[in-house]
Amino acid sequence: MSLIAVLGSVNSLSANLATGTSLTATKYAGIDGGNMQYRYFTDGTDSFREGVRDGSFVLDKTLTDTGFLGTKNTDWENLRKST
Repeated sequence: MSLIAVLGSVNSLSANLATGTSLTATKYAGIDGGNMQYRYFTDGTDSFREGVRDGSFVLDKTLTDTGFLGTKNTDWENLRKST
């Protein structure tokens, strides 16, 4: 699964996955004095986030209701990492 396009502005951001599923941004999270680390998306069933972690662009997906608050590969998984 890959992110094809991101459309819109910060307030109305949507994206299409290779499956054609439309995603809508749900929230933005910041660290280090408010700098954005992740953008969060949902397709109504699954939740995704994209951002920069350890110097790499990442795309993650939740696996359980605990999601990103839980453990990697148990509650969420990394779909893509590029440096």
